[in-house]
Parts: sequence; structure tokens; C-alpha cells
Amino acid sequence: MDQGQIEQMMQAFGHHMVASISNLTKSLADQMTSHQEKMFAQMKPPAQTEQINTMRQATYNPRIKKFDGTRPDLVEEWLQVARRELDTAAFAPNEGMRFLYGRMAGLARAHFEANYDELVNGSWDHFCTQMRNRFIPESFAFAQQQRLVELKVTTSVQAFIIVFQRLAAQFKEEEIPEKQKVFLFINGLRTRKQLFEHLVQKKPTLLKEAIEITSNFDGKRFLSTKKFEKKFTGGDEQGSYTPMELDHIRKTSKQRNKTSCKYCKKRNHKEKDCWFKSGKYMKPNNLEKEESPLKEETEE
Repeated sequence: MDQGQIEQMMQAFGHHMVASISNLTKSLADQMTSHQEKMFAQMKPPAQTEQINTMRQATYNPRIKKFDGTRPDLVEEWLQVARRELDTAAFAPNEGMRFLYGRMAGLARAHFEANYDELVNGSWDHFCTQMRNRFIPESFAFAQQQRLVELKVTTSVQAFIIVFQRLAAQFKEEEIPEKQKVFLFINGLRTRKQLFEHLVQKKPTLLKEAIEITSNFDGKRFLSTKKFEKKFTGGDEQGSYTPMELDHIRKTSKQRNKTSCKYCKKRNHKEKDCWFKSGKYMKPNNLEKEESPLKEETEE
């Protein structure tokens, strides 16, 4: 074996060793990374960190505003938003109550602090009952119930739906049953004869169902009205068609004023069509200059 072959063998061996060391280093690095991930996973507190981070993010979420307990009409609306936030964030029961404590101020926060252990460790229904009993006086509840009974559509149907939903949400099933809410809703639309008859025919049993039927009917009525207006306005949705604009009228008027006879100086005809020039009519200014045929006969 000569010197050249020996050098080639040495180079091949060297490349093989470098490749082997590189692969070994990569394998050790992968094993270390996997080991570190497992170690960090074991060091991470179970679920608490994620819950705390979620709570911090939700605390600064503007979708739920702070409640101070000064407006009884906002209690039910605030509770509904709070329930949605808790379901979205998937809090543990006690963490959810602490989150709501952070979204309170004034009287509401003071009430929560006075009953902290009871509210934090209690159920959602217990929390809602406490909030209603403390911040919705009986006189206000009676007034709201009376308003719901007397509510009638006055402007738009959609505005009526929004107000009715807010009032109806303030009363539980044992206070105002679902059937009675449906009856009051339909009765409030009595002045809209076609819609009222449509609801009576459909016979909804749930308030949600009655609202859906009403919204669909009102939407179809709006679209049919727009089609009717488009048909009788020549396709112009902005308003009725105006055949002659003011500028056109003024222009026509000026042209009419310019058409005048150069012979008699009167308007609305030209000199070639002038009856005074043709002798059919005598100009008032020339009556004294022209001789009368009756006068000539008298002199003869």
C-alpha cells in the first residue's frame, strides 16, 4: 500500500469520525432538551398559573364593566355579562368569584367584602340571589314589573324588543312565568295588527321564539317596503324622480323671454308671424294715424 492510499484512508476515517461526533452531539442535545422540558413541566404549578393568567387577562377585559351598586336597573345586565365571562374563562368556582370581586366598586365592593367567605365559597345562584336582594329594592322590582306589563311598541319593533328583553331578564321564572312573558310581549305589539295576528297564529311558547318570529317578520316587511319604493321611484332608492330641475326651469324661462317680435315688441312670437304687421290686427299706437273707412264713406 503506497503513501497516497494511506492518506485517502486517513481522510475517510477522519470524515467518519466527525460525522459520528456530530450525530452524537445532536442526539445528546435533543435528550437534554427533552429532559429539561420534562423537568420544567414538573416544576410548573398544576393549573394554578394558567388560571391566574387567565384571570388577570379577563380582569382587564373591557367587556365587563365595574359595578358599584348604585343603579338597580343594571344589576341583571351585569350578572348576565359576568356569567358569560366566567364561562369563557373557565374559572374554578372560587377563582371566578374573586374575579368578580375585582370588577366591583363602591357599595357593591363593600358588600362583597362584608360577605367575602360566603360569596367566594358559595354557588353562582347564591351569588346572584345576594346581589338581587341587596341592590334591587322591592319598590324598584314592583315598578319594573308594572313597566313590563304596560310596555307597548311606540317607535320601532326592534327598540321594543330591546327594552322588553332588558325588563324581562330581571324576573325569574317563579316571579313571572315564561308563558306570561310571551303573553305580555305579544300584547305589547297589538297596535301592529299584521305582526300581532302573525304571532297569534304561530303560538310561540318561549320568549326567545316569539322574539325570533317578530324579528323575521319585521325584516321581511322592511325588505318588501324597500322593493315597493324602488318600483315606484324608477329604481332610485334615494327619493322620487324630479322631471325638471330648477336650473332647467330658469333656462327655459329665459329662452321664452328672449322670443319677442321686433315689429310690435311683444313676446311669444316672431316678426314673420306678427299679425299686426300683416294687417290682421292694428297696433294700438297707430290707431290715430290710420284713416277709418267709415269716415271716408261719411264724407262722400
